[in-house]
Amino acid sequence: MGALAIEQVLGHRGPLTGVIGTAQRARFHGVETDVIALPHPSGVSTWHRGEPGKTLLIQALALIGQHPAWIAAVDEPREIGVVRSVHDHLARTPRQPGAAASEREALVVLHPMAGITDALRDLGAMERIWLITWFDRVRGGSPWCCLREAHG
Repeated sequence: MGALAIEQVLGHRGPLTGVIGTAQRARFHGVETDVIALPHPSGVSTWHRGEPGKTLLIQALALIGQHPAWIAAVDEPREIGVVRSVHDHLARTPRQPGAAASEREALVVLHPMAGITDALRDLGAMERIWLITWFDRVRGGSPWCCLREAHG
């Protein structure tokens, strides 16, 4: 999402109109993958609110919605773990980095399952990871949250 990620993944420097709304193949960290670029969703950016950004964003989202990997994930989403944090209520849980008044750590606890160790083998070398969550699918309307601050 956004120009920096688009440049890092696709090597594209230039107007977003050249990549948003298209599906491309790319090699990323040695893996051949499909890439559907999106504009940065920041409230500061206005690119996706006017034309041609609005139309291209709709095209990109349609491509994602039609992609076999998305269809498989949405048809049968599978919980692979839980996030435990200091936030005590779903409505007060920040959705974006920097949205919280102070930096806090959260713990991602993965359920034991076949293949998870291999799938996560390279995480230790990463500075950041993306977590995809379904806040609207939390059973009971409120996720369980640890009320202590994490200390590393």
